[in-house]
Amino acid sequence: MLTIIKKEDLETKKWSGGTTTELFIFPKGSTYEKKDFIYRISTATVETEESSFTKLEGVSRCIMVLEGEMKLIHKDQHTINLKKFETDSFLGGWDTKSIGKVTDFNLMTTNKRWAHIGSSILQQDEIFITDKLQEFLAVALYVVKGAIHIKNKDIDTHLKAGEFAVCNNCHDKDTSNTKITADEYTELAIAIVKE
Repeated sequence: MLTIIKKEDLETKKWSGGTTTELFIFPKGSTYEKKDFIYRISTATVETEESSFTKLEGVSRCIMVLEGEMKLIHKDQHTINLKKFETDSFLGGWDTKSIGKVTDFNLMTTNKRWAHIGSSILQQDEIFITDKLQEFLAVALYVVKGAIHIKNKDIDTHLKAGEFAVCNNCHDKDTSNTKITADEYTELAIAIVKE
């Protein structure tokens, strides 16, 4: 099932270091506060030079920088410097501090579920390959820059920067008939979750 999220559907909230926008949470009715989700996808801004991440026991996290540069310090684990479209994966229970003002893309999962985030750059009229979407519980695309056209038998829409599409329970045979084409030079952030 393909869900389209437009800018007007999104709500941005404040957190201690900036803002956060929840793009999608699954299953429906689950919440970040209760941590009863299988996965949650969001974007955030870090507006202070140094901030500490909220501890989230039992949650696995993936993060990718969309704008700016960030240094992540995971106490007694590892330290990593991230530039645009570079990623890090870590456990929510770790003591994590960030240095740098950035916009980032986040994927959280529970129950040690396999998850991955990455990016794709498409030139105008280039097609995003959807052949293997059926292998995953969820595949999500967030438009960082540019615009895409999504078309299948049920949906015919364009998404611009800041908008989002998620294929949830991608085993539907119609998923492979979804065509995603760049309207112009486009940068995408991608989140993938396995069963």
